[in-house]
Amino acid sequence: MLEYIKLMRLNQPAGFFLVFWPASFGLLLGSDGNIPWHLLGLFFIGAIIVRGAGCIINDIIDKDFDKHVERTKNRPIAKGTISVLNGALFCAFLSLLSLTILLSLSKEAIYAGLSSVMLIVIYPFMKRVTNYPQAFLALTFNMGCTIGYLTLQPHISWNFILLYAACMFWTLGYDTIYGYQDRKYDKKIGVKSTAITFEKRPKLALSFFYIMMITCLVYLGKIEDFSWPYYFFIALAALHLSWQILSLDTENPQNCGARFKSNMYLGGLMFLTFLLTSSMS
Repeated sequence: MLEYIKLMRLNQPAGFFLVFWPASFGLLLGSDGNIPWHLLGLFFIGAIIVRGAGCIINDIIDKDFDKHVERTKNRPIAKGTISVLNGALFCAFLSLLSLTILLSLSKEAIYAGLSSVMLIVIYPFMKRVTNYPQAFLALTFNMGCTIGYLTLQPHISWNFILLYAACMFWTLGYDTIYGYQDRKYDKKIGVKSTAITFEKRPKLALSFFYIMMITCLVYLGKIEDFSWPYYFFIALAALHLSWQILSLDTENPQNCGARFKSNMYLGGLMFLTFLLTSSMS
């Protein structure tokens, strides 16, 4: 049982929170002031399940890479404590659970959810073919935002596009930081990442990603005519992101890991921002 907990990364909650937060933002933006508590709970469970299934797919495809990376060599499939077949069967079970949740949502949300399946499967291959796999991850990881919004709204709007863009730039930033944990191993085995692409100017790249994120959120606030508390919390988020960049040591994997994980709490702050804004509208 412990090995399956590790396989789903239940012992590493930052990942499923980073899947859940964008979904919650989409739900709250589309709620028109009526906070959908039951859907937030359902999406939280869904985020855990979908993230677990995604991790298994990633581990099966990357098992030969993971064996050569210090941080990932003890993952169950790479280590051999869970076979590829058993991992695939468990992934199928989780996928069925997530499908059950998806089918309880709106037609538009179901279509968005089904379209994300191919993205989840393709993502692990992106690090083999592009120097910007984090961009594909940003597209994939934030599909929950689309599903959440379309659960309550019949079509995509400009305010949603700004929110989705903000989440994508956020993911580009924090997953680039995440990539610096394994950069030296990735270079040896031929894995590509933005951590390698921007290794000479990491803080400049991160500054661009995070400035674009905050700009999208500010513009969203103007379109939605949010009141001053929204901008206060966005300013706090900007301060936290500045701390991530200024204190980042790309040569220290522990430093990078801590700054990556801090985004779980930043997401919580943003969740409170949208929750407060929704309750006041």
